[in-house]
Amino acid sequence: MKTRLLAIASAAALAVGAITVCSTTTTSEKTAESAATKRHSIDANVDAALSRLYAQDPSARELVAKA
Repeated sequence: MKTRLLAIASAAALAVGAITVCSTTTTSEKTAESAATKRHSIDANVDAALSRLYAQDPSARELVAKA
């Protein structure tokens, strides 16, 4: 009887562990995707801002190169 109870408890613990690992992996993948998308957006905004700056003042390229 104790062996059967131990087997059931072990199976339940493994099932809960498997569910937790799967949900954690999915969440971390979504978080990584979101972070990558955010970085890409920031980079695009920086590039656009530098392009506007260079269009308004061509001598800004020299200043940026020295920075």
